Amino acid sequence: MNHQNDSDLSKQAKELLNKYRSRPLIQEILRRLEADLPLTLTYHNLQHTLEVMYESLVLGLYDGLSERELELLQIAAAYHDAGFLVRVDDNEEIAAELAVSALRAEKSFLEEEIQIIRQMILDTQLVRDGPLYRQIPKIRLSRYLLDADLSNFGRNDFFEKTELIRRELGRDPILFQQITLQLIETHKWHTPAANALRQNQKLINIAEIRKSVARENRALKS
Repeated sequence: MNHQNDSDLSKQAKELLNKYRSRPLIQEILRRLEADLPLTLTYHNLQHTLEVMYESLVLGLYDGLSERELELLQIAAAYHDAGFLVRVDDNEEIAAELAVSALRAEKSFLEEEIQIIRQMILDTQLVRDGPLYRQIPKIRLSRYLLDADLSNFGRNDFFEKTELIRRELGRDPILFQQITLQLIETHKWHTPAANALRQNQKLINIAEIRKSVARENRALKS
């Protein structure tokens, strides 16, 4: 592991993000996301994709991933929600195939690497686990993409992002808050980096949303 302080990590991640964004393979899908995603997607938009790219770099750098691993992770992050260009539900397979097609056209990646990127994207799908849904990483690098995808659980913009998701889904605020509490309470990070960098804020967010749910419950009873 190659632990750095937060400011150094952030600076390095931003520099790398700018580098990867300029790659034609990534630049093109980001352009399409910006131009073609429906405006009704208040959360799953270009901004979210860029945040996942940045967060995956922060986590990967913290845990000392290799340069090539970071590159594969960045491509998967850039494409992970590209399926929304076609449909909203069950779009991970579409995103994976868009990535595979672009990678094969570029002819600079081994088939094994292409399949790693494909699997990372597929692993972002929410899978039913009892009454709730969760993401299940099937390969090591997926752990970083999944933690980056849900990193808002452990950030101070958690409530802002949650509201964007609620608006996108058109859910009742009180009910959605209760569902969100269940999700964040049962959520576990997959990487040492996320546990180190995002767990403390996640606990703060859990405490805040518990208070909010309790207030709503009292209001309903009164």
